[in-house]
This record gives sequence, structure tokens and C-alpha cells, in this order.
Amino acid sequence: MAKTTSTILLFSLLVLGLLLFGCTQPAAPAGGEAAQAPAVEAVNSSASGENQPNLLAGCEGLPDKLDLCQSFTCEFIHPFDGEPKERKVIGTANGKCQYTEEMPNNGRMDCEYTEDMKRAVAQYYRDVAAAETVGTSANIDIASGESQTTYTIDGKEVENPLQEAMSTGACVISGYS
Repeated sequence: MAKTTSTILLFSLLVLGLLLFGCTQPAAPAGGEAAQAPAVEAVNSSASGENQPNLLAGCEGLPDKLDLCQSFTCEFIHPFDGEPKERKVIGTANGKCQYTEEMPNNGRMDCEYTEDMKRAVAQYYRDVAAAETVGTSANIDIASGESQTTYTIDGKEVENPLQEAMSTGACVISGYS
């Protein structure tokens, strides 16, 4: 059950990245060889300049408020469905910063960030908002459910603290069966 839940959460993050930044298929190598074994699927996505979605539109104050874990609510357009949703920094409880974000179809992401994690997520939001280009690429082994996702900001590979938060259980998505 835990592996299934982990795979679903990782796949949700992949879908989020793809929807945020668009999707392109990788080119097949020269010589007509198959790009990968049939059980493996690769997806690359990126956005730049005017085509890059503003992840903080309507929520420009979010990184600073999250960094300080001060109560803050804002409305943003969710990249999955283009509909307005709410992001909310609730405050500190049990030594962790409580954060929630509405998702499409009555879903919700609830997070309990440690001090280090909230700072990393806040900085990631700042970096993505200031970037010229942002990209995501993923390799997923359909048979095993194993995946590897790479994130880039301005051409430099970076760690995505949101993925870490999902993987460690600091953030949990609910409302979907």
C-alpha cells in the first residue's frame, strides 16, 4: 500500500510539472533505434520567457510569508485546470509550518514543513519565479513504478524541495480516490 501511495504521489508531482511547463517528446536517436525499452517512458517539459507560467501570480507574497511561517492567504490560477484556487500559510503547530493548497476536483495538498524545508520551498518558489527557463524531465519504468525526475532552472539542474516534501510525507495530497 505504501509503495502504491508513493508511486501515485510521485506520478502526481510529475503530472504537475508537465502541466506547469508543457510537454515535448524526446527525439529518437539516429539510426532509427528505439529511444528506450518498451517498459520505460521518458517525458521532457520546459518553458521559457513569455511561455513560462508565473507560478506566483496572485501569490507574490507567498515565499516571504512561508519563509517566516506567517499567516497568509492568496488566490492563484491552478495549472491543472486554469481555475482559481487558494494557497494558505496557516502558521506554526507542533514545531512545523502548516501550509495548505487547494487542488482541482476538490483535492487538497496539506504540508507540515520543518524549518529547513519551508526555507527551501520558499527559495524554490523565488528561484522559479525569477527564472528565464524552467524545465522538468522524467523517466518512468511502467513495470516497476520506479521513476527519476530532473528539474532545471535556467539550464542548471536543481533539487526540487516540493518533490522531497511529497516523498517524505511532509506534504500529503488528499481528496482523490
